[in-house]
Amino acid sequence: MAERIKILVNAIPLNNIGTGIGRYLKCLYTEMEKAYGDRLEICYFDGVNVSSTMPCGPENLARWSRCIDLFWKLPAYPAFLLRLGIHFKRELIFHRLVKDFDIYHEAGFFPFAVPSHVKTVFTLHDLSVIRFPEHHPLERVFYYRLFFARDAKKWIIF
Repeated sequence: MAERIKILVNAIPLNNIGTGIGRYLKCLYTEMEKAYGDRLEICYFDGVNVSSTMPCGPENLARWSRCIDLFWKLPAYPAFLLRLGIHFKRELIFHRLVKDFDIYHEAGFFPFAVPSHVKTVFTLHDLSVIRFPEHHPLERVFYYRLFFARDAKKWIIF
């Protein structure tokens, strides 16, 4: 039997309540596991660990809701700095864990840096924060401008 292809999915969107990206990942990888489970080894990065089990949302919904509510009450610059700190912490953890995989799938807007031997599949869902920034929180616009402008040429092939 041929060696299984090892895929690492950025499953951080699955840690939230049922967002569009989370639903997309859940449906896609549920079907891929059914159809190709004998040929693929699919693992999920939840921001802290890698698991062969898909994350299924917040364990404590009330606590998660309070944290999100508090985050949205922060002024734009502190919220932006907090988001940056979380991103860089996750990227450091991710970079240590991804090295044994063949493919990395990113569907949450900002691909983490990967070693050169790991191929990246980047699913871009929405550009409204660039096209219509006035309809998004200011911290999200700052975050997009920093990361998307920096990384877009690496990831997007027309």
